[in-house]
Amino acid sequence: MLQDNVKECITDFMEADIKVWMLTGDKGATAKNIGKTCGILDDSMRIYSVDETETVRLELTKILH
Repeated sequence: MLQDNVKECITDFMEADIKVWMLTGDKGATAKNIGKTCGILDDSMRIYSVDETETVRLELTKILH
C-alpha cells in the first residue's frame, strides 16, 4: 500500500511537466505494480532492467545536456 496522496502528488508533478523517474530494487513485476498504482507507469512506457545500466546512463545524459 502506498502512503496517502502519493498518486496525486506524482500526477501533479507530471502535469507541471516535472520529469518523474522511478528507481527501485524490486523485482520487475513488483516494480511495475507499484509504478502503475502510483500513476508513474502506463502500458506505453519503457521499463529498463538492471542489465541495461548503460542504456539508462545514456538516457539520463541526454536529459541533462
